[in-house]
Amino acid sequence: MKVKKTDQRSRYTQFTIRKSLLSLLAKKTLKEITVSELCKTAQITRGTFYNHFYDVFDVYDSIEQEFIDQLKERVDNTDVTHLDNKFIFEIIQLIYDNSDLIAVLVGDFKDTMLFEKVYEFAREKYINEYIAKCPDIDSQKIKMVFTYIVNGSMGLLIEWIESGMAKTCRVISDEIGGFAKVLCEAYFA
Repeated sequence: MKVKKTDQRSRYTQFTIRKSLLSLLAKKTLKEITVSELCKTAQITRGTFYNHFYDVFDVYDSIEQEFIDQLKERVDNTDVTHLDNKFIFEIIQLIYDNSDLIAVLVGDFKDTMLFEKVYEFAREKYINEYIAKCPDIDSQKIKMVFTYIVNGSMGLLIEWIESGMAKTCRVISDEIGGFAKVLCEAYFA
């Protein structure tokens, strides 16, 4: 990925390119999109495009990275061991806030690197915070429980996304949080 320029005009150009890629992804696969087509949709020249990105895959990677950076920022100060659903709610709200990106990925959400990145981030945050807060609990037990919770949560999230996000963010986070809380309280008691 190229080092991104941060002046206002460059940020706007990068934003426009990303939005244009998302609109094209609603119609075709990433492999089918050319730089020329993306430039035409974004109403920019190829030179302008190459000032910011190497190719369409680089644009896509920047979209994923921006999503992961937003996720980390939102949940950085949450403590998953409190089981108060704030961590889960922030993830769900971010997905909802980025529904244009998620809509493009919905068919392949389980198979994208974004899914893997969110999964790994959530799993590691859960495990690391529980091991730090509860050193008396066997770390293998913590890993097993949270692998189960994160996989189940991701399954429910995918179902929610595929249903058109019919439930509110609060409802789905309360449901997922409720399952996690019951399991943790039963297993770690």
